[in-house]
Amino acid sequence: MNIRDFGQYIYWALEGEEEDCTRVACGIVSDIVSAFGNESEQYLSSLVPHLLNVLQSPKRERRTKLIAFQALSDVAFYAG
Repeated sequence: MNIRDFGQYIYWALEGEEEDCTRVACGIVSDIVSAFGNESEQYLSSLVPHLLNVLQSPKRERRTKLIAFQALSDVAFYAG
């Protein structure tokens, strides 16, 4: 499986203004890093900035930020 094939849609959802899409994208990020395990390190430079943008945005709902934080913690756990 190549994340580059659908990664652009995940990034779009993470940067978009639709809260539900962002939440789903964060869940997908968690699933991806847990599926890839230590191999997910190669995607950190792409995933982490988008998750940090969600967390830093004053426009984001608290629930969305919580899910983004959970995704970031999954990334950190599996990054090694």
